Amino acid sequence: MGKKKINLLLLTFIFFSIDSYSQELFTKELQWIETKEFVNELYESMENFINDTTSAKVELPKLKDVGLEVYLYKFFSRKKDEKELTLQKQKEQEIAKKIFDTNFIIEDSIIHFCFQDKDQILEWGKNQLPFSVVFPEVIRIKDRNIFILRVAGCSGLPCWNIYIFKEKDVFWQLIKSTHARIVEFFVVNVDNDMEKIIFITKSGKILSELSFNILYDDF
Repeated sequence: MGKKKINLLLLTFIFFSIDSYSQELFTKELQWIETKEFVNELYESMENFINDTTSAKVELPKLKDVGLEVYLYKFFSRKKDEKELTLQKQKEQEIAKKIFDTNFIIEDSIIHFCFQDKDQILEWGKNQLPFSVVFPEVIRIKDRNIFILRVAGCSGLPCWNIYIFKEKDVFWQLIKSTHARIVEFFVVNVDNDMEKIIFITKSGKILSELSFNILYDDF
């Protein structure tokens, strides 16, 4: 998985500006991401951000682009702006550190990404995309509870972040995720006979099918 997708999720965690967001990160189909790789890279990205001690830098615009008055204003306010941005970064690092210490669980050298309850997952989802709307759903499959969170956002062609968590001990553990750009609204169906979780549009187009086996696979 590319670093851009990992960086996008990192930004949603620490509530950075949505200026960093790009719709190009979203496919037009449900392509499930390899969870182990996804979690490991997210862990590494957050750890690097938390430990980054560099000060924020503000680049001056080109004089020919903004004119002398604006250029001088930017020049003389640069140090103040850099100080404020550095303080903002430090606050964001503090938030990221709390999330890092709470949401990552290392078990037998394997890193898992978890939340303590569904409310935390919802709050996380609400801050992911421009104009985020969340569609949460709890489903009981055999002897396991799963929590499916669909996050819709963006303007124009809708963007979707989809996450599947399973209840494990006292946590909700991420087991599947994907990002997609889908125009038609879709729902989640459970086929107990075929033992599949089905993502299907209102017109009947199947976007993806997942086997119940994902509930029992520990990467």
